[in-house]
Amino acid sequence: MAGHSNGKDPPAPSKSAMVLDLLYPLADLFLDEALAMDPALVKYQMPDMFVNRHQYFRWTPRTAYLTFAYVVAFPAFIGYLAYTTDAKWDMRGKRRGDTIAEF
Repeated sequence: MAGHSNGKDPPAPSKSAMVLDLLYPLADLFLDEALAMDPALVKYQMPDMFVNRHQYFRWTPRTAYLTFAYVVAFPAFIGYLAYTTDAKWDMRGKRRGDTIAEF
């Protein structure tokens, strides 16, 4: 009990602090507690947030729209263009003055 005035154990370090100590042994030299950190960069600095990003995902109207646009709509549009323009142009074996249209 020597050194503790209230008789309680000191608080255990947080998981992110332990991970930072393991992964970044020189982090204390570069991270100053007196400076305010940019919130946009803090999420990439903490390894547990970066690794466990999927646990914080929530379906919102915006994420549903973007998922539909990039997983369904855009590939369907590219497939439609490929299907409608299939065999319309033959780029191989053309000479100067020949037309590229085959339909």
